Amino acid sequence: MLTDGDLMIRLKNRRLSWWRTVFADGAGLAHEYQKAVGTKAKNVMRPTPAPVDPETSLESAAERLQQAGTGVLPVLADGRLVGTLSYRDLVTAVAETGNQTEASHTDDELVAEMKARLARESWVSNRGIWIAAKNGVVTLFGLIDNEEEKTALGLMARTIAGFKGVENNLFPRTLLPGRGHSL
Repeated sequence: MLTDGDLMIRLKNRRLSWWRTVFADGAGLAHEYQKAVGTKAKNVMRPTPAPVDPETSLESAAERLQQAGTGVLPVLADGRLVGTLSYRDLVTAVAETGNQTEASHTDDELVAEMKARLARESWVSNRGIWIAAKNGVVTLFGLIDNEEEKTALGLMARTIAGFKGVENNLFPRTLLPGRGHSL
């Protein structure tokens, strides 16, 4: 994996203090030198850390990110790279969930909060989404524009305080017959 941190080493001053040369191991210093002056990705990159799955909890991902020491983790689904997860992504997620208001506990409050969030977002394609809740589980029905919107709306429900689960029955219009895809 090649990260911005790997490339930043090239910008650092390569002169080492005398005490560091005394206590550092030669192999480590040679590796640092390769990273600093390397001309190929293989000289600068570090081993790819173990990937995470898109459904990995943020807590688990944060632990793996810290263990990897790269600042970035690959996210794989079905063996294919679907994205990366960085410290910045984790901080953003924590900040967004930290801004939640007092916990909603009744099903009616969950539905009202979901409707309020839908109304605030301009990217929501269909204001006719049907929302219900039972025992803290939010159910979503309706047609939306694409799979990304379906995923985002499921995430929106998950970030409501008092949420216990989501049944995401939204259907992307792109999967309708005549749209280039079949059911």
